[in-house]
Amino acid sequence: NRSREMSTRRKSTILRLLPLLLVLFQSADCAKKRSKSTSPTLSSVQLTADEKAQCKQVKWLFQGVSCRKFVSRYWEKRPLLSKGAGKHAVGNLFKESDFGTLLQLWDMRSNASHGQVLFIKPGTFLHDKEMLKQSERVSLESVENAIEGRRTVVVHNLEIYWGPVSKICLSLSKFFHLYSQANLYWSPGGLKSSIGPHQDAQDVFIVQLSGHKTWKLFKPVDKIKGVPNGFLSPVTVHRGKGDDTLAENDLGGKLLETRLSPGDVLFIPRSIFHSTSTLDETENSLHLTIGIETETDGQVWSAAITDSLNAIMKQAALWKPEFREALPLKALRKPMDSDSEFVKNVAVSQIKSMLHYLSSVPDATLAKAFSDTLSQRHGYVEAKREQQVRFLENFEARTTTGTTTVSAARAADDAMSSSVVHDDL
Repeated sequence: NRSREMSTRRKSTILRLLPLLLVLFQSADCAKKRSKSTSPTLSSVQLTADEKAQCKQVKWLFQGVSCRKFVSRYWEKRPLLSKGAGKHAVGNLFKESDFGTLLQLWDMRSNASHGQVLFIKPGTFLHDKEMLKQSERVSLESVENAIEGRRTVVVHNLEIYWGPVSKICLSLSKFFHLYSQANLYWSPGGLKSSIGPHQDAQDVFIVQLSGHKTWKLFKPVDKIKGVPNGFLSPVTVHRGKGDDTLAENDLGGKLLETRLSPGDVLFIPRSIFHSTSTLDETENSLHLTIGIETETDGQVWSAAITDSLNAIMKQAALWKPEFREALPLKALRKPMDSDSEFVKNVAVSQIKSMLHYLSSVPDATLAKAFSDTLSQRHGYVEAKREQQVRFLENFEARTTTGTTTVSAARAADDAMSSSVVHDDL
């Protein structure tokens, strides 16, 4: 009887609490949906006055799509082709005839820390060291010879060497709160593969300036190292650069194939494989690749969290003396396999000890470490933006007065571009 009475009481209690439980579940579900709809992107927050101003300057890159819609639907997610979006802009950005002026203004060299020019062999991402030797000064004649020799000419970091390009990159940087970098590609017609299949560590806008070029975009596949089932790669290993040559049949299914004409803009999210061709063209192709620096500048979760944990671990070394002890001498005699007794027992134990310590770190300490990490990144982007502003002032003054000399330009180049991160877009 007592058991039956307790069971009856439980049922009665559950029946009384059921409406409350339903309310709690509904509230939790609403909160979950609300958290999804209010993710911290520009699509879900009010744009500041400056962001609205920069939006007006950059929205031609994704014509017909609002800035908020672009960020919510395309940024880091899927490609976007905007036919004719840049027709009004391409004539002012850069022309083939501007190469002479560019090379007069700046001391451009091959494989330089900055002011870099490469001559890429067809179907690869490899520089032709025979055609342009290490640190050799680039002349207009050598560039024209490269085009005649069926090479693609690549000029890195044009945003700190050419005013009109610098302006659009600066506006993109202010809108996305990330540094924006631009590389210029000049390819001869008739190349089956002007640049081989590869992926980039940035989200990029391709602006076709003159001529035509065919682009193919591919889905990532599991068998390509470092790329998961999805569009984004969580690691900094990107394929198809340098001597890592890939074939199209190594990749997934084709996402898009399109022939870009002057004024067309193609947005390619980070890590999407792509290749280019001018096979059916009789004229040269000139395009600008404008990158938004995410992974290259450590503006991804994995990098930001790692830096935050590094800061905390440095503090742990001060608080816990065992973390500052030297490695045993026997561990330094020669490299040890992962199945050695020392690594399996002693090293793994120490790593677990550190992980245990990290799991007990107060939330306030974690928040402070991450906040400091974001502040450092913000300062880095601001410093690079200021560099662009100084360049624009210098560029406009010198091109107006016509007093530029190679030595003066080189000195300005050294001062302004020392912090630029180069990447083979």
